Amino acid sequence: MQGTRFIKEIVLSGLTLLSPKLGPWASILMYHSVGDNSALFTVPTTSFEKQLQYLVKHNYIVIPLSELVSRIKNKKSLKKVVVLTFDDGYADNYEIVFPLLKKYNLSASIFVTTGMVGTISKDRTGAQLPMLSVEQIREMKQSELIEFLPHGELHVKLHNASRDEAQKEITDSHMHLQAMLGEVPAIFAYPSGKYSKETLRLLVEEGYIAACTVRPGLVRQETSLFELPRNHIDSATSFTEFCARLSLAGEWYERLKTNRV
Repeated sequence: MQGTRFIKEIVLSGLTLLSPKLGPWASILMYHSVGDNSALFTVPTTSFEKQLQYLVKHNYIVIPLSELVSRIKNKKSLKKVVVLTFDDGYADNYEIVFPLLKKYNLSASIFVTTGMVGTISKDRTGAQLPMLSVEQIREMKQSELIEFLPHGELHVKLHNASRDEAQKEITDSHMHLQAMLGEVPAIFAYPSGKYSKETLRLLVEEGYIAACTVRPGLVRQETSLFELPRNHIDSATSFTEFCARLSLAGEWYERLKTNRV
């Protein structure tokens, strides 16, 4: 395992050196939890702050997802644009992420699984993770640094759901979030990244303007608004990989992995 990680670091470092740092693209980063627990998807607090410091130091333009969608629709520059997204709505997004975003004056977009608000979630390791409360969500929204977006009502994987079940997930999550906050951008994140052509049709019918996948890659003007790629950041993501995900190096690395299979 250590040898594999070492090789990955060497490859990513080399690709990052070869890759142009800037170009006509944006990178959407996908987080879940930040803190200190055993969940793989939880990024250690120190690592997360180091990542934010890097974005600030190198003058990246960190904007909400709704603004990125607007830039694409209006054909505005995507150069140096980064979007921080967080899936599910864990309480540490309020306890840890929110103070750090305020410290560095950075914005973020949180996709909320609305049926889990105020509950306790368990990951595969058994770690118990509290979810955001309504009060926390409202406070974060009022700061104008954080926008909240629908992520389904019960995190149902939509590619295998019936049309009625998928429609209920899509409609209810937006409706419940809107009841909490008022106006909510019509941008969806597919639970577990699962969707079908029928899912895309439902989103359009329901008035959504964009949706996020979990497929890695960069966003360009020609990228489908309903299949926006995101670069996953978790506890196994090294700082080298984080930097690579902001440039072509991340995409090149994914192609190398695919070609090896």
